[in-house]
Amino acid sequence: MGTGDNSFSHFVASDWASAVREAAAKFAEWEANVMDSLNSANPEVRSAAIATLNEAGCAAAHDSVVRLLKDENPEVRAEALEYLFDFARPEDAPVLLALLREKDHLFLASEALNRLCGGVGPVLDSDPGGHIALVEAMGPNVSWPGDCDAQAPVPRLQSARILAVPSALNSSL
Repeated sequence: MGTGDNSFSHFVASDWASAVREAAAKFAEWEANVMDSLNSANPEVRSAAIATLNEAGCAAAHDSVVRLLKDENPEVRAEALEYLFDFARPEDAPVLLALLREKDHLFLASEALNRLCGGVGPVLDSDPGGHIALVEAMGPNVSWPGDCDAQAPVPRLQSARILAVPSALNSSL
């Protein structure tokens, strides 16, 4: 990892939140320092750089940020996932699904996938018994004449578990 030691990293050391706000507000002035800071040895600086790129709306940093999904620091990985809330691309889906399987940042990975899929419903669901399942959107399932030609997609649970419903013969009131 590069040094990433620059004026942005010094600003982060004094006040993380102010550094992110200031650099995002004046991104044209800070961009080179922020991009360099993605390679900092300091995880606090790396996470601040990602947060700044997110706040500044810098989609061009996508590949550099996705690389940090494998960072050893959980805060850096969390910031990278938050960045993907807004900038995920279809090719990111396998990485996000792998994070779900590894149970690393379940909520953040689920939300990034949800937004990638168009925000049609929860991508991750869990029941009180601790079972986790992916939810996939199906649709459109009905066509209507006129301005509205389809219903919103309805989520479908993808799970290996089978729903057991008592038969009418075995149920009693």
